[in-house]
Amino acid sequence: MLYAYICRQQDTQLEDIEAAVTRLGRVGLTIHEELASQGAMLDELGEDVDTTHSRLRATQKKVCDHAVLNSIQFKF
Repeated sequence: MLYAYICRQQDTQLEDIEAAVTRLGRVGLTIHEELASQGAMLDELGEDVDTTHSRLRATQKKVCDHAVLNSIQFKF
């Protein structure tokens, strides 16, 4: 009788642990998906920054070229 009671308690505790591990696994998967999504967004942002940087450098060069033509000196 006591043995059966202890076994039932252990079964209940194991079920609780199983539920907690399952929840933890789901949370881990959600975190993984979020990090993958944010990584992709950061990659896209990096590409946009590179493009903007290139455009800015080209614009700065044009401004400097124009300034030289007009005998005005700008320092960047």
